[in-house]
Amino acid sequence: MVTKEVKSDEEKGVGSTKQNWSEVTVREGAHYFWWLYHTSSSKAISKNKPLLISLPTGILNGASGVNNFDQIGPLDVDLNPRDNTWLKDFNILFIDNILGCGFSYVDNETNYASSSDQMGEDTFAVIKDFFNKVPEFRTTPTYMMSENSGTVITAKTALIWSQAQKNKQIESNLKAVVLGAPWVSLVDVVNFWAKPSNKDKFSEEEFKGIEERARIATEAEEKGKYWELFHLLISQVVSIQDHYKLNNVFNLSPSITTNYSEFVKNDKLKSLMNNHVKNVLRLGHEWKNNVDSTVLMGYGETVAKPIKQTFDQILKTDVRLVVIAGENDLFIPAPSVTSWVNSFNWENKEAFQAAKQVDIDNKISMKKYGNLEYYIIEAGHWLIVDNPQDLKKVIIRVTQE
Repeated sequence: MVTKEVKSDEEKGVGSTKQNWSEVTVREGAHYFWWLYHTSSSKAISKNKPLLISLPTGILNGASGVNNFDQIGPLDVDLNPRDNTWLKDFNILFIDNILGCGFSYVDNETNYASSSDQMGEDTFAVIKDFFNKVPEFRTTPTYMMSENSGTVITAKTALIWSQAQKNKQIESNLKAVVLGAPWVSLVDVVNFWAKPSNKDKFSEEEFKGIEERARIATEAEEKGKYWELFHLLISQVVSIQDHYKLNNVFNLSPSITTNYSEFVKNDKLKSLMNNHVKNVLRLGHEWKNNVDSTVLMGYGETVAKPIKQTFDQILKTDVRLVVIAGENDLFIPAPSVTSWVNSFNWENKEAFQAAKQVDIDNKISMKKYGNLEYYIIEAGHWLIVDNPQDLKKVIIRVTQE
């Protein structure tokens, strides 16, 4: 693993917050980027706050830009202070852990990660690099967080990390992994809408189309055609959107008018990252959020593969698994997530199923037993965009326990 010298606030980051950042080559031709924001300028205070590792929250998003300036960082895309920044409660480490996105890149197409396992190994290598360069955080309670398609890589990373931590192969203090609207099994989602209980919601012709897509999706998974499965999920979701005349494919609520594309193809953000941020951090590579078909196809095939066994394995470690569903999620329906968490294969499966579901502030549903926690909040597929307040409440609750 080849690393570059870690940069710090002594060289001045973006804004007044204390920062560290670095590029790291984890294997030949594969270069990643991480960026730490300390919760304050005082090292003593920083060490007393949890470390939150923020990983991509959508398909092919760079966390250094989208998660940071669009969502939870100290500054917005206009470089104005964000009043509701999460930095008041956490130290935040942003990692661009998808090659070809954000400031992470490859030398040529043969260097892309070939599987979710390799993506997890790469991300863990980046995390090890971080702790080597900023060792004061090795004992800090640490939490990983991602949403939707990013949860596949994050779950793989959490498993690798938890096992390494148990075997004392890394000095760290990983406490939990938080996964919002997780992509556990896409074929289950496509089949969810084809259940007989949903038949009365659609016309006969519409439901035949839903059933046919479910049948083809099942065949695609059985034959290992995961790019086809990825597209079938999108087709199924779009058909539901058309039926309900919804404003977007991410939220079942007809009152939601959020233009999610602003967070996917944000020209202002891209300009900020490739001019001011790139120059201030003295980085040599372009920040990307509109990637080519090679990256998209490889990523789509990877995240379409079921990873339920990875969740089962995490539950056999000391790390807590926190799953959050959006009540109005059209892409990954809450009933599908509920079914998954109740079917995880671990020693406390029956005890979790029997555990009482409680409400928090009459807004958040919570169920927990052992090291599995399950929350449902009022949101669509992008929890952090639809309901950042309740999502933050859940994260703070998790980090305080």
